[in-house]
Amino acid sequence: MVSDSPSPSSSPFPFPQVQPPGPAKQSYRWVIFLLIGILGLIFLCVVLVAGLVITNLSRLPANLGANQSLVDEFMHAGVKQDAQAAFALFSSRGQQNMPLGKIETLFSNTNHQLFTGYQSIEITSYNFHTGSGDDPLADLNLPDGTFIVLKGTIHYDDEVDGTFSAVLEQADQDTKLYSIEIDGPPSRLHNKKSG
Repeated sequence: MVSDSPSPSSSPFPFPQVQPPGPAKQSYRWVIFLLIGILGLIFLCVVLVAGLVITNLSRLPANLGANQSLVDEFMHAGVKQDAQAAFALFSSRGQQNMPLGKIETLFSNTNHQLFTGYQSIEITSYNFHTGSGDDPLADLNLPDGTFIVLKGTIHYDDEVDGTFSAVLEQADQDTKLYSIEIDGPPSRLHNKKSG
């Protein structure tokens, strides 16, 4: 006996076949935006640092010349044994650190070989610092605030060289000496040293 009922596979109304759900598509848009943001931030930091370096390098020769002239003026005052002129080159804190009496002793006849025959100076090291007690050089008796440490060579007329180390600090709008140390040429001074 044959049944008149249609079989499920031969239905006159086709049913759409339902596909099993596949893996869900994940959106990685937020990762792309995050990476673009990080790269943009890195780019801005690089541009800022490059700008600061270029600005400081462009100012360096002018500052270096002005700072070198302070040390040069101090040496010329030593040649003339003019302690008052040398004392005026120091900041108020520098004058406390290096009082007039100490400069007079430095310029005295016993130390005059540090200045006799002075020709010129040449800066070999220029370090700019700003800040306070957090500075790694704080234990070197350096001033708080903005200061510069200059080191260099002193040229004398008998073709011998000495060395110097000077600390200059920013006092209001001017740069002034805070301290200076001169090491005379050993051949002339037998290792005498200023303070």
